Amino acid sequence: MTTPTVPSSPALQDPPGPTLDETLTRMNNSIYRSSNERRTHGIAMTLGAPNPQIIWAVTMPPYNPLPDLLNDAIAAGRITADDAGDIELADVVLRDGVGGYCLTQMALKLKDIHIVRARRRADLLAQATGTSVLPFVIGAKIPDDVRQTAAAHNVAVCIEPDKYDKSG
Repeated sequence: MTTPTVPSSPALQDPPGPTLDETLTRMNNSIYRSSNERRTHGIAMTLGAPNPQIIWAVTMPPYNPLPDLLNDAIAAGRITADDAGDIELADVVLRDGVGGYCLTQMALKLKDIHIVRARRRADLLAQATGTSVLPFVIGAKIPDDVRQTAAAHNVAVCIEPDKYDKSG
């Protein structure tokens, strides 16, 4: 006697899982985010912020307060929607614990464009919040001329050599 087979209902089937690429991307994003948060948090502490709190990171999970803050600033006419979109392109935004913010741009090799972006986005965030915003960049390498650009734009620089770069 054979046991009849019952066709499974689509509703009872497990949904397809993420692909390998999706899983690896999610893992890399998580590592990238936690690395950025640690770097930003450590720099903020070094700069004297007593209780820094990440409020935006490129890969931050579902809720973070920056979009609400920016929407309020748009509604109040302090910035435009385009300005808000530009601010959200920052790698990390941190509330510094004393009423100001830090805005970070990151790149393996820092260039003038990273300095200019950090300064512009920090100025826009200051306009949106009415508070001070410290722009800074984090990278593994910075040419001397780019370091001079950072000094001229009053952008803090953190160089953290890439432990995987064997080029010297």
